[in-house]
This record gives sequence, C-alpha cells and structure tokens, in this order.
Amino acid sequence: MMFKQFSVKQGLLVVAIVGCLLASVWGTPIQAQWLDNPVSQPIGQSLVVNDRVASQLLPPIKEAPQLINDYIVKDKQANTTLAMATSPNIPNSTRASNVISQYTPALKRQLEARGLQLGSPILIRIFKVPSILEVWIKKDNKYVLFKTYSICRFSGKLGPKLKNGDHQAPEGFYTVPASALNPNSSYFLSFNLGYPNQYDRYYNRTGSLLMVHGECASVGCYAMTNARMSEIYTLMYKAFANGQTGIQVHAYPFALTENNMRKMKKHPWYGFWLNLKQGYDTFNTTHQPLRVSVNEGRYQFKTIN
Repeated sequence: MMFKQFSVKQGLLVVAIVGCLLASVWGTPIQAQWLDNPVSQPIGQSLVVNDRVASQLLPPIKEAPQLINDYIVKDKQANTTLAMATSPNIPNSTRASNVISQYTPALKRQLEARGLQLGSPILIRIFKVPSILEVWIKKDNKYVLFKTYSICRFSGKLGPKLKNGDHQAPEGFYTVPASALNPNSSYFLSFNLGYPNQYDRYYNRTGSLLMVHGECASVGCYAMTNARMSEIYTLMYKAFANGQTGIQVHAYPFALTENNMRKMKKHPWYGFWLNLKQGYDTFNTTHQPLRVSVNEGRYQFKTIN
C-alpha cells in the first residue's frame, strides 16, 4: 500500500527525473517521426556492409533532429567549387597503397559478380537519416547502386552547414576531385567534400575541410570504420586512376520522398530540402550524374549525359 502514499506532485517529480535521465542519453525529442529509407536501398543478405548486412540498416528510423549528437568540426579556409578537377595527379602514400592493394581483389570479385568493373566512374550519396553512404557505379549508360555503408557518426543535426564551428555536416551537391583525397589523414584515410561550394558561398557560409574519413570514433564530419573507408577510398582511387575527373557527392538529410517531405513540412529547412529534392528526383529518375548550377540562390539541375 506504499504506492498510495505518493502524492501527485511526487509522482510528477519521479516522471521528471526519469525524463531527464532519458534526455541525457538520447537528447530532447522535439518531434519524433518515422521516415522512409532511400527508395534505391536494396534489401538482401547478399549485400554486405563490412560487418553488417544491408537488411539490418533498413527498418524505419525514428527521426528527431535533436537526438543527433553534435561533433566538433575542424575547419580551415579553402577554395572549392562545383567544378570538375582537371589535375591528373592523385595523392598517394604507403598507407593508401597498402590499403588499395589489400582491398582490390575482393572488390574486383564483388563488382564482376554484378557485371561491374573496378575503375568505372562512381557517384556517392549520403543520407544523415538513416546514417548511410551509397556508392553508385556506372554500368553501360547509367549508374547502379553497388554497395551501402553505414556511417558511424556525423556532426550536427538535420540541416545544412552555415558557418565555421557550428558543428554541422554539409547537405547539398558537391564534386570531389582527385586532389581532395587525403592518403595521410589523421583519421586513417579521408576525402574532402568540397564545402563551401558555389551555393554555400552565395549565402556567405563559412568553414572548410569537411571530410568523409575513417577512425569511426573520431569527432568530425562523416566518420566511417576503417574497413568501410578502405573500400570507399579504393573505389574512388581506381575511378580517378581510370580517368574520372570528379566524383559527385549528393548529401541529403534523409530520403526526399513525398511521404517524408510531408512529415517534415514544418521543419525550418523544408524550403531548402524542396530545392534538394529536385536533384534527388532527377537522379532517381535518370540514374545519371547531375549538371549542377546555382542561380539566384537556388540549385538548378540537368543530367550530364
């Protein structure tokens, strides 16, 4: 009968304490919603994401922007644009060479099993929710999804990066030249996304050296396990070595489906995401790289081929 001795006020205090404990672990939920996964995401035990099969990544992800942890972003000034790279030089190191030699045989077998070739042009898509990175590879006249990798962590919340030190990972359309590879990274291996691009500079956004890198437990950008980064880096290096001059990276907050957009209609960045959705829809329809331009502060898209 002890429970009857608790007053309403005491009960509320208990609820508040429990709520604070949960918030300290998961953050403060503002508006949790269920978001669709990328429509391109294949399901099957045969698609291995290093230590996890893709099907383990697919259940709907509960979306709550405030639940995503902030991480420190190391920024320095750099000049980057949406333009393709023209330099034939590819940075290299003993570490990178060893990784490429180690991962080439297995990747070659996996690609050939799908009718693909190592060294073919690639395209990368990133989705903050559900924290995945897709690698698409050119086959004939279109790009097909080769593999999906889970992202260990990324910096910031849903929404674009605005300024140096805001702990945000970028969203938008970026082109990575060969010179953006960093084979001597402090985080195993990495590549620079190319922030700020033309769109970011239009809005006077600041910051640089926003990376995709290894060492999973690090505190910046989009962090992968070293094994995942090794595969991604090898695919990029081989594509550059075979003549690709720039690898497009499409960075999204989540799959920009009609259903997801309806759920996020009241979000402050809804208008920005509507603009990104034009590129998202164009690629999903054509499976072709995008010719991206910026006109009066808005992305504009055409297919390259």
